[in-house]
Amino acid sequence: MARGQKIDLDRLLRERIAEHVPGSVIDGDVVRLGDTGICISTEIGGVQDMGRLHAVSLFYRVWGGPFGRTPSFASMSGYHADPAGAVIEGSCLWVCTLLDVLAAAGLARVAGRPADDRVTSTQVEVAGRPFRLVTEGVDRCLGFGPDAEVPARVAAARDELHGLTMSEAVVAAGGLPVLAGPDVVLLSCYAGRTTSGVTPEVKVHGGDWPPALGPIAALQPEPEGAMTMLREISVLIPLAPARLERDSLQRALDDIGRHRSDHPSGSAGWGGWRHHQGRLAPPLPLAAVARVVPPERLPADYVRFMTEVAGGGAGPGYGVVPPVIADGDLVLAHAGCGIRWLLRPDGVWVDRCDGEAPTRTDASFTDWYGRWLDASYAGEPFADWDRFQCANIGVLAQVLDDTPQIAPNSIVVRQQPPPGRPARACQQCVVTFDQFGQDEAHAFGG
Repeated sequence: MARGQKIDLDRLLRERIAEHVPGSVIDGDVVRLGDTGICISTEIGGVQDMGRLHAVSLFYRVWGGPFGRTPSFASMSGYHADPAGAVIEGSCLWVCTLLDVLAAAGLARVAGRPADDRVTSTQVEVAGRPFRLVTEGVDRCLGFGPDAEVPARVAAARDELHGLTMSEAVVAAGGLPVLAGPDVVLLSCYAGRTTSGVTPEVKVHGGDWPPALGPIAALQPEPEGAMTMLREISVLIPLAPARLERDSLQRALDDIGRHRSDHPSGSAGWGGWRHHQGRLAPPLPLAAVARVVPPERLPADYVRFMTEVAGGGAGPGYGVVPPVIADGDLVLAHAGCGIRWLLRPDGVWVDRCDGEAPTRTDASFTDWYGRWLDASYAGEPFADWDRFQCANIGVLAQVLDDTPQIAPNSIVVRQQPPPGRPARACQQCVVTFDQFGQDEAHAFGG
Protein backbone atom coordinates (compact mmCIF):
# COMPACT_ATOMS: atom_id res chain seq x y z
CA MET A 1 0.00 0.00 0.00
CA ALA A 2 1.46 3.38 -1.03
CA ARG A 3 2.05 5.90 1.73
CA GLY A 4 -0.32 8.44 0.16
CA GLN A 5 -3.08 5.87 -0.12
CA LYS A 6 -2.66 4.92 3.54
CA ILE A 7 -2.87 8.56 4.64
CA ASP A 8 -6.07 9.05 2.65
CA LEU A 9 -7.64 5.85 4.01
CA ASP A 10 -6.61 6.70 7.59
CA ARG A 11 -8.27 10.11 7.23
CA LEU A 12 -11.40 8.57 5.74
CA LEU A 13 -11.61 6.05 8.60
CA ARG A 14 -11.46 8.79 11.24
CA GLU A 15 -14.01 10.93 9.42
CA ARG A 16 -16.47 8.07 9.08
CA ILE A 17 -16.18 7.23 12.79
CA ALA A 18 -16.71 10.89 13.77
CA GLU A 19 -19.77 11.29 11.53
CA HIS A 20 -21.73 8.81 13.63
CA VAL A 21 -21.81 10.97 16.78
CA PRO A 22 -22.72 14.68 16.66
CA GLY A 23 -20.07 16.92 18.18
CA SER A 24 -17.22 14.47 17.63
CA VAL A 25 -13.74 15.97 17.30
CA ILE A 26 -10.78 14.57 15.38
CA ASP A 27 -7.45 15.21 17.11
CA GLY A 28 -4.57 13.64 15.18
CA ASP A 29 -5.38 9.94 14.92
CA VAL A 30 -7.92 10.12 17.78
CA VAL A 31 -11.66 10.62 17.47
CA ARG A 32 -13.38 12.01 20.57
CA LEU A 33 -16.98 10.79 20.35
CA GLY A 34 -19.18 13.78 21.12
CA ASP A 35 -19.98 14.10 24.83
CA THR A 36 -19.61 10.37 25.57
CA GLY A 37 -16.09 10.73 26.99
CA ILE A 38 -15.00 7.87 24.71
CA CYS A 39 -11.85 8.20 22.60
CA ILE A 40 -11.02 5.99 19.62
CA SER A 41 -7.65 5.97 17.88
CA THR A 42 -7.74 4.47 14.40
CA GLU A 43 -5.31 2.91 11.94
CA ILE A 44 -5.48 1.14 8.59
CA GLY A 45 -3.77 -2.19 9.15
CA GLY A 46 -3.46 -3.14 5.50
CA VAL A 47 -5.23 -3.62 2.17
CA GLN A 48 -5.57 -7.02 0.51
CA ASP A 49 -6.63 -7.56 -3.11
CA MET A 50 -9.10 -10.47 -3.18
CA GLY A 51 -9.96 -10.30 -6.88
CA ARG A 52 -13.36 -8.69 -7.20
CA LEU A 53 -13.11 -7.37 -3.66
CA HIS A 54 -10.61 -5.47 -1.54
CA ALA A 55 -10.31 -6.33 2.16
CA VAL A 56 -9.11 -3.52 4.42
CA SER A 57 -8.07 -4.24 8.02
CA LEU A 58 -9.31 -1.56 10.42
CA PHE A 59 -7.64 -1.23 13.82
CA TYR A 60 -9.02 0.69 16.79
CA ARG A 61 -8.02 1.45 20.37
CA VAL A 62 -10.89 2.48 22.67
CA TRP A 63 -10.72 4.17 26.07
CA GLY A 64 -12.38 6.86 28.17
CA GLY A 65 -15.93 7.19 29.46
CA PRO A 66 -17.18 3.83 30.76
CA PHE A 67 -14.02 2.05 29.54
CA GLY A 68 -11.62 3.89 31.86
CA ARG A 69 -7.99 4.76 31.18
CA THR A 70 -6.65 1.52 29.71
CA PRO A 71 -7.01 1.34 25.90
CA SER A 72 -8.69 -1.75 24.47
CA PHE A 73 -7.75 -2.95 20.99
CA ALA A 74 -10.48 -3.83 18.50
CA SER A 75 -10.52 -4.66 14.81
CA MET A 76 -12.77 -5.36 11.86
CA SER A 77 -12.27 -5.82 8.14
CA GLY A 78 -14.20 -4.00 5.44
CA TYR A 79 -14.97 -5.53 2.04
CA HIS A 80 -15.77 -3.64 -1.16
CA ALA A 81 -14.80 -3.34 -4.80
CA ASP A 82 -12.41 -0.50 -3.92
CA PRO A 83 -10.40 0.20 -0.74
CA ALA A 84 -12.24 3.40 0.17
CA GLY A 85 -15.58 1.59 -0.04
CA ALA A 86 -14.16 -1.16 2.17
CA VAL A 87 -13.15 1.42 4.80
CA ILE A 88 -16.63 2.92 4.76
CA GLU A 89 -18.33 -0.48 4.97
CA GLY A 90 -16.17 -1.83 7.78
CA SER A 91 -16.01 1.36 9.85
CA CYS A 92 -19.77 1.90 9.73
CA LEU A 93 -20.47 -1.68 10.76
CA TRP A 94 -18.06 -1.50 13.67
CA VAL A 95 -18.99 1.88 15.11
CA CYS A 96 -22.74 1.33 14.63
CA THR A 97 -22.52 -1.97 16.48
CA LEU A 98 -20.51 -0.42 19.30
CA LEU A 99 -22.96 2.47 19.64
CA ASP A 100 -25.95 0.08 19.63
CA VAL A 101 -24.38 -1.90 22.48
CA LEU A 102 -23.49 1.21 24.48
CA ALA A 103 -26.97 2.66 24.04
CA ALA A 104 -28.68 -0.59 25.08
CA ALA A 105 -26.40 -0.76 28.11
CA GLY A 106 -27.21 2.83 29.07
CA LEU A 107 -23.55 3.81 28.80
CA ALA A 108 -23.75 6.32 25.94
CA ARG A 109 -26.65 7.72 23.95
CA VAL A 110 -26.60 9.40 20.57
CA ALA A 111 -29.47 11.76 19.77
CA GLY A 112 -31.69 10.47 17.01
CA ARG A 113 -30.23 6.97 17.00
CA PRO A 114 -32.97 4.31 17.27
CA ALA A 115 -32.66 1.27 19.51
CA ASP A 116 -31.57 -1.94 17.78
CA ASP A 117 -33.58 -5.04 18.64
CA ARG A 118 -30.67 -7.32 17.73
CA VAL A 119 -28.88 -6.38 20.97
CA THR A 120 -29.13 -8.99 23.72
CA SER A 121 -28.72 -8.44 27.45
CA THR A 122 -28.33 -10.98 30.23
CA GLN A 123 -26.83 -11.28 33.70
CA VAL A 124 -23.76 -13.50 34.02
CA GLU A 125 -20.99 -14.28 36.50
CA VAL A 126 -17.25 -14.18 35.89
CA ALA A 127 -15.14 -15.66 38.70
CA GLY A 128 -18.04 -15.14 41.09
CA ARG A 129 -18.60 -11.45 40.24
CA PRO A 130 -21.96 -10.54 38.64
CA PHE A 131 -21.99 -8.62 35.37
CA ARG A 132 -24.54 -7.50 32.84
CA LEU A 133 -23.50 -8.80 29.41
CA VAL A 134 -24.77 -6.72 26.48
CA THR A 135 -24.02 -8.03 22.97
CA GLU A 136 -24.68 -7.40 19.30
CA GLY A 137 -23.48 -9.58 16.44
CA VAL A 138 -22.04 -8.63 13.07
CA ASP A 139 -22.38 -11.68 10.81
CA ARG A 140 -21.14 -11.78 7.21
CA CYS A 141 -20.43 -14.31 4.48
CA LEU A 142 -18.08 -14.34 1.52
CA GLY A 143 -18.18 -16.59 -1.53
CA PHE A 144 -21.86 -17.53 -1.61
CA GLY A 145 -24.07 -17.14 -4.63
CA PRO A 146 -27.52 -15.63 -4.12
CA ASP A 147 -27.80 -13.23 -1.19
CA ALA A 148 -30.71 -15.32 0.07
CA GLU A 149 -28.27 -18.02 1.12
CA VAL A 150 -26.43 -15.75 3.54
CA PRO A 151 -29.02 -15.76 6.39
CA ALA A 152 -29.28 -19.53 6.14
CA ARG A 153 -25.52 -20.03 6.37
CA VAL A 154 -25.24 -17.66 9.34
CA ALA A 155 -28.17 -19.36 11.06
CA ALA A 156 -26.53 -22.75 10.55
CA ALA A 157 -23.37 -21.49 12.24
CA ARG A 158 -25.30 -19.89 15.09
CA ASP A 159 -27.37 -23.04 15.66
CA GLU A 160 -24.23 -24.82 16.85
CA LEU A 161 -24.19 -22.50 19.88
CA HIS A 162 -27.55 -23.90 21.10
CA GLY A 163 -29.31 -20.56 21.41
CA LEU A 164 -26.42 -18.71 23.03
CA THR A 165 -24.38 -15.88 21.64
CA MET A 166 -20.65 -16.59 21.34
CA SER A 167 -20.10 -14.20 24.24
CA GLU A 168 -22.58 -16.05 26.45
CA ALA A 169 -20.99 -19.37 25.53
CA VAL A 170 -17.51 -18.08 26.35
CA VAL A 171 -18.65 -16.77 29.75
CA ALA A 172 -20.55 -19.97 30.54
CA ALA A 173 -17.49 -22.10 29.74
CA GLY A 174 -15.51 -20.33 32.47
CA GLY A 175 -12.55 -19.34 30.31
CA LEU A 176 -12.53 -15.64 31.12
CA PRO A 177 -10.03 -14.39 33.71
CA VAL A 178 -10.72 -12.53 36.95
CA LEU A 179 -12.25 -9.15 36.08
CA ALA A 180 -11.74 -7.01 39.17
CA GLY A 181 -11.38 -3.50 37.74
CA PRO A 182 -14.00 -0.79 38.25
CA ASP A 183 -14.52 -0.12 34.53
CA VAL A 184 -16.71 -1.66 31.85
CA VAL A 185 -14.99 -4.54 30.03
CA LEU A 186 -14.89 -4.61 26.23
CA LEU A 187 -15.27 -8.21 25.06
CA SER A 188 -15.13 -9.25 21.42
CA CYS A 189 -15.58 -12.70 19.91
CA TYR A 190 -14.99 -13.87 16.35
CA ALA A 191 -15.31 -17.12 14.40
CA GLY A 192 -14.12 -17.37 10.82
CA ARG A 193 -15.44 -20.63 9.33
CA THR A 194 -13.95 -21.96 6.11
CA THR A 195 -13.72 -25.40 4.55
CA SER A 196 -10.29 -25.90 6.10
CA GLY A 197 -11.28 -25.05 9.66
CA VAL A 198 -12.35 -22.39 12.16
CA THR A 199 -10.35 -19.30 13.19
CA PRO A 200 -11.49 -18.42 16.74
CA GLU A 201 -10.80 -15.17 18.56
CA VAL A 202 -11.69 -13.83 21.99
CA LYS A 203 -10.37 -10.46 23.13
CA VAL A 204 -10.64 -9.28 26.74
CA HIS A 205 -9.95 -5.55 27.08
CA GLY A 206 -8.56 -5.85 23.54
CA GLY A 207 -6.00 -8.54 24.33
CA ASP A 208 -6.27 -12.02 22.82
CA TRP A 209 -7.27 -14.49 25.53
CA PRO A 210 -6.63 -18.09 24.37
CA PRO A 211 -8.06 -19.80 27.51
CA ALA A 212 -11.54 -18.63 26.46
CA LEU A 213 -11.49 -19.98 22.88
CA GLY A 214 -13.05 -23.40 23.61
CA PRO A 215 -16.71 -22.85 22.60
CA ILE A 216 -15.74 -20.97 19.43
CA ALA A 217 -12.95 -23.35 18.42
CA ALA A 218 -15.47 -26.21 18.69
CA LEU A 219 -17.62 -24.82 15.85
CA GLN A 220 -17.65 -26.91 12.68
CA PRO A 221 -15.85 -25.81 9.48
CA GLU A 222 -17.91 -24.35 6.66
CA PRO A 223 -19.00 -27.34 4.55
CA GLU A 224 -19.55 -25.60 1.25
CA GLY A 225 -16.23 -24.00 0.41
CA ALA A 226 -17.05 -20.44 1.37
CA MET A 227 -16.50 -18.40 4.52
CA THR A 228 -18.90 -17.49 7.30
CA MET A 229 -17.71 -14.76 9.65
CA LEU A 230 -19.40 -14.36 13.02
CA ARG A 231 -18.34 -11.38 15.11
CA GLU A 232 -19.74 -9.96 18.35
CA ILE A 233 -19.04 -6.77 20.24
CA SER A 234 -20.00 -6.96 23.92
CA VAL A 235 -19.62 -5.05 27.13
CA LEU A 236 -19.49 -6.56 30.61
CA ILE A 237 -20.85 -4.09 33.17
CA PRO A 238 -19.90 -4.78 36.81
CA LEU A 239 -22.95 -5.16 39.05
CA ALA A 240 -21.05 -5.53 42.33
CA PRO A 241 -17.61 -4.72 43.70
CA ALA A 242 -14.95 -7.31 42.99
CA ARG A 243 -13.83 -9.78 45.66
CA LEU A 244 -10.44 -11.28 44.89
CA GLU A 245 -9.94 -14.97 45.66
CA ARG A 246 -6.53 -16.62 45.75
CA ASP A 247 -7.18 -19.65 43.52
CA SER A 248 -8.93 -17.85 40.64
CA LEU A 249 -6.44 -14.99 40.82
CA GLN A 250 -3.44 -17.32 40.62
CA ARG A 251 -4.99 -19.06 37.59
CA ALA A 252 -5.36 -15.68 35.87
CA LEU A 253 -1.77 -14.80 36.72
CA ASP A 254 -0.56 -18.13 35.32
CA ASP A 255 -2.39 -17.37 32.06
CA ILE A 256 -0.89 -13.87 31.93
CA GLY A 257 2.54 -15.45 32.30
CA ARG A 258 1.83 -17.80 29.40
CA HIS A 259 0.24 -15.29 27.03
CA ARG A 260 1.71 -11.87 27.83
CA SER A 261 5.47 -12.52 27.84
CA ASP A 262 6.43 -11.67 24.26
CA HIS A 263 6.80 -7.89 24.62
CA PRO A 264 7.59 -5.39 27.40
CA SER A 265 4.11 -3.86 27.12
CA GLY A 266 2.66 -7.20 28.19
CA SER A 267 2.77 -7.59 31.96
CA ALA A 268 4.90 -10.73 31.83
CA GLY A 269 7.42 -9.32 29.36
CA TRP A 270 9.57 -7.10 31.57
CA GLY A 271 11.66 -7.03 34.75
CA GLY A 272 8.79 -6.25 37.11
CA TRP A 273 7.15 -9.58 36.32
CA ARG A 274 10.45 -11.43 36.46
CA HIS A 275 10.91 -10.01 39.96
CA HIS A 276 7.71 -11.56 41.37
CA GLN A 277 7.37 -14.30 38.68
CA GLY A 278 3.60 -14.03 38.70
CA ARG A 279 3.37 -15.77 42.06
CA LEU A 280 1.29 -14.78 45.06
CA ALA A 281 3.07 -14.88 48.41
CA PRO A 282 1.40 -16.80 51.25
CA PRO A 283 -1.23 -14.82 53.19
CA LEU A 284 -0.04 -13.10 56.37
CA PRO A 285 -1.39 -13.62 59.87
CA LEU A 286 -3.50 -10.68 61.00
CA ALA A 287 -0.97 -10.08 63.76
CA ALA A 288 1.76 -9.44 61.17
CA VAL A 289 -0.34 -6.67 59.64
CA ALA A 290 -1.20 -5.28 63.06
CA ARG A 291 2.49 -4.93 63.92
CA VAL A 292 2.76 -2.33 61.14
CA VAL A 293 -0.63 -0.59 61.24
CA PRO A 294 -3.70 -1.38 63.35
CA PRO A 295 -6.06 -3.18 60.93
CA GLU A 296 -8.98 -0.95 61.91
CA ARG A 297 -7.07 1.98 60.38
CA LEU A 298 -6.66 0.19 57.04
CA PRO A 299 -9.22 -0.37 54.24
CA ALA A 300 -10.99 -3.69 54.77
CA ASP A 301 -10.28 -4.99 51.26
CA TYR A 302 -6.53 -4.48 51.73
CA VAL A 303 -6.54 -6.30 55.09
CA ARG A 304 -8.50 -9.17 53.56
CA PHE A 305 -6.09 -9.40 50.61
CA MET A 306 -3.08 -9.52 52.90
CA THR A 307 -4.57 -12.09 55.28
CA GLU A 308 -6.65 -14.29 52.92
CA VAL A 309 -5.27 -13.85 49.39
CA ALA A 310 -1.57 -12.93 49.46
CA GLY A 311 0.84 -11.15 51.75
CA GLY A 312 2.60 -9.72 48.68
CA GLY A 313 3.90 -10.92 45.36
CA ALA A 314 2.37 -10.55 41.89
CA GLY A 315 0.95 -7.11 41.24
CA PRO A 316 1.65 -3.71 39.74
CA GLY A 317 5.22 -2.61 39.16
CA TYR A 318 7.64 -4.96 40.91
CA GLY A 319 4.86 -6.55 42.91
CA VAL A 320 2.84 -5.89 46.03
CA VAL A 321 5.08 -5.55 49.08
CA PRO A 322 4.25 -6.78 52.59
CA PRO A 323 2.91 -4.01 54.87
CA VAL A 324 5.57 -1.34 55.41
CA ILE A 325 5.42 2.34 56.36
CA ALA A 326 7.68 4.89 54.63
CA ASP A 327 7.49 8.65 55.08
CA GLY A 328 4.22 8.22 56.97
CA ASP A 329 2.44 6.25 54.24
CA LEU A 330 1.80 2.56 53.70
CA VAL A 331 3.68 1.51 50.56
CA LEU A 332 1.82 -0.83 48.19
CA ALA A 333 4.36 -1.36 45.40
CA HIS A 334 7.40 0.14 43.70
CA ALA A 335 6.85 0.96 40.04
CA GLY A 336 10.50 1.66 39.21
CA CYS A 337 12.12 5.02 38.36
CA GLY A 338 11.66 5.92 42.05
CA ILE A 339 7.85 5.88 41.65
CA ARG A 340 5.68 4.06 44.18
CA TRP A 341 2.02 3.51 45.00
CA LEU A 342 0.73 4.37 48.46
CA LEU A 343 -2.39 3.30 50.35
CA ARG A 344 -4.31 5.90 52.30
CA PRO A 345 -7.76 5.70 53.96
CA ASP A 346 -9.35 7.30 50.87
CA GLY A 347 -7.73 5.02 48.29
CA VAL A 348 -4.51 4.52 46.34
CA TRP A 349 -2.10 7.34 45.51
CA VAL A 350 0.96 7.49 43.26
CA ASP A 351 4.14 9.24 44.38
CA ARG A 352 6.08 10.07 41.21
CA CYS A 353 9.38 11.03 42.82
CA ASP A 354 9.36 14.39 41.01
CA GLY A 355 8.99 16.74 43.94
CA GLU A 356 5.24 17.08 43.42
CA ALA A 357 2.62 15.88 45.90
CA PRO A 358 1.21 12.36 45.35
CA THR A 359 -1.99 12.12 43.31
CA ARG A 360 -4.96 9.83 43.89
CA THR A 361 -5.44 7.07 41.30
CA ASP A 362 -8.11 4.73 42.68
CA ALA A 363 -10.89 4.64 45.24
CA SER A 364 -9.75 1.33 46.70
CA PHE A 365 -6.97 -1.25 46.77
CA THR A 366 -9.16 -3.69 44.80
CA ASP A 367 -9.86 -1.12 42.07
CA TRP A 368 -6.12 -0.46 41.75
CA TYR A 369 -5.20 -4.15 41.59
CA GLY A 370 -8.09 -4.83 39.21
CA ARG A 371 -6.97 -2.07 36.85
CA TRP A 372 -3.54 -3.68 36.74
CA LEU A 373 -5.13 -6.99 35.80
CA ASP A 374 -7.15 -5.24 33.07
CA ALA A 375 -3.99 -3.66 31.63
CA SER A 376 -2.30 -7.06 31.78
CA TYR A 377 -5.07 -8.68 29.74
CA ALA A 378 -4.95 -5.79 27.25
CA GLY A 379 -1.16 -6.03 26.87
CA GLU A 380 -0.78 -2.37 27.93
CA PRO A 381 1.81 -0.87 30.30
CA PHE A 382 0.38 -0.08 33.73
CA ALA A 383 1.42 3.46 34.59
CA ASP A 384 -0.40 6.22 36.44
CA TRP A 385 1.83 8.95 35.04
CA ASP A 386 2.77 10.37 31.68
CA ARG A 387 5.84 8.64 30.28
CA PHE A 388 7.62 11.96 29.80
CA GLN A 389 7.55 12.46 33.56
CA CYS A 390 10.22 9.74 33.81
CA ALA A 391 13.74 11.15 33.91
CA ASN A 392 15.09 8.15 31.97
CA ILE A 393 13.00 8.99 28.93
CA GLY A 394 14.02 12.63 29.14
CA VAL A 395 17.67 11.60 29.22
CA LEU A 396 17.21 9.29 26.22
CA ALA A 397 15.50 12.02 24.20
CA GLN A 398 18.16 14.59 25.13
CA VAL A 399 21.04 12.29 24.21
CA LEU A 400 19.48 11.41 20.86
CA ASP A 401 18.82 15.09 20.14
CA ASP A 402 22.31 16.23 21.12
CA THR A 403 24.15 13.28 19.60
CA PRO A 404 22.08 11.99 16.66
CA GLN A 405 24.94 9.85 15.42
CA ILE A 406 24.98 7.71 18.56
CA ALA A 407 23.44 4.24 18.36
CA PRO A 408 20.41 4.15 20.71
CA ASN A 409 21.28 0.62 21.84
CA SER A 410 24.62 1.84 23.18
CA ILE A 411 23.05 4.08 25.84
CA VAL A 412 23.19 2.73 29.40
CA VAL A 413 21.12 4.29 32.20
CA ARG A 414 22.36 4.54 35.79
CA GLN A 415 19.50 5.48 38.08
CA GLN A 416 19.83 7.24 41.44
CA PRO A 417 16.42 7.14 43.09
CA PRO A 418 15.81 8.57 46.58
CA PRO A 419 16.90 6.43 49.53
CA GLY A 420 14.69 3.41 50.13
CA ARG A 421 13.46 3.22 46.53
CA PRO A 422 14.94 0.51 44.30
CA ALA A 423 17.09 1.53 41.32
CA ARG A 424 14.94 -0.10 38.66
CA ALA A 425 13.22 1.05 35.49
CA CYS A 426 9.44 1.45 35.32
CA GLN A 427 7.52 -0.43 32.64
CA GLN A 428 6.76 2.81 30.79
CA CYS A 429 10.50 3.42 30.35
CA VAL A 430 11.20 -0.18 29.35
CA VAL A 431 8.52 -0.01 26.63
CA THR A 432 9.77 3.34 25.33
CA PHE A 433 13.41 2.25 25.23
CA ASP A 434 12.32 -0.93 23.44
CA GLN A 435 10.78 1.24 20.72
CA PHE A 436 14.26 2.71 20.16
CA GLY A 437 15.77 -0.77 19.88
CA GLN A 438 16.98 -0.70 23.45
CA ASP A 439 17.21 -4.02 25.29
CA GLU A 440 16.04 -3.75 28.91
CA ALA A 441 18.89 -5.80 30.34
CA HIS A 442 21.48 -3.67 28.55
CA ALA A 443 19.88 -0.26 29.04
CA PHE A 444 18.99 -0.70 32.70
CA GLY A 445 21.36 -3.42 33.81
CA GLY A 446 18.74 -6.15 34.29
